[in-house]
Amino acid sequence: MSDAKVLLERRGGVGYLTLDRPAGLNALDLEMVRSLHGALRDWEGDPGVRVVVLRGNGPKAFCAGGDVRALYDSYQRGDDLHQIFFTEEYALDLALHRYPKPVLALAHGLVLGGGMGLVQAARLRIVSERTRMAMPETAIGYFPDVGASHFLPRLPDHLGLYLGLTGEQIGPADALAAGLADVFVPEASNEALAQRLEEATAQGPIDLAALLQEFAGAPAETARLTDLR
Repeated sequence: MSDAKVLLERRGGVGYLTLDRPAGLNALDLEMVRSLHGALRDWEGDPGVRVVVLRGNGPKAFCAGGDVRALYDSYQRGDDLHQIFFTEEYALDLALHRYPKPVLALAHGLVLGGGMGLVQAARLRIVSERTRMAMPETAIGYFPDVGASHFLPRLPDHLGLYLGLTGEQIGPADALAAGLADVFVPEASNEALAQRLEEATAQGPIDLAALLQEFAGAPAETARLTDLR
């Protein structure tokens, strides 16, 4: 048994980075940030890894943000853990934005705050039935961080300003309509998608967008943000 909070696995030409802290909704701490960044650095120069997949363990969340309690406790103790965490978390998000290999994020369940920082830095963002996205930082007197000042203003019709100010949670249809996701894939297709991805990448470079379309569907609900606009 391992106490690792990020699981690293390679199958075919795919490197999987799985956030494995389901009891804490896969909230990020400094150890997890360092594990993710270290794996990305190692795989960047590895020709055997052609695609990186980011995902979260458990049924509830991809990542519900940073471990706010640990950051609060650090501040109360008067140490610098909270400052180090933000410095390294932001560096991780930037590294994902600049990563030379395709990063595919499976944004299932809650994708909040720091989870959005990871997902929005990925080249391809997949949502499913359970996806709930939000930047809820204003509720605790903070501002939308983790790169949100880059990706929120680029949404159409001031939707980013609305989502940043209100912290409103949106589902898969709204995520697609707002430009915060690229494709909807039903969770029932997850295993088949992974197998297809592993087989295809083992043979060489692939057209990821085309492969995803083999499994793409449509959310059951309509985009509420479209009506509000």
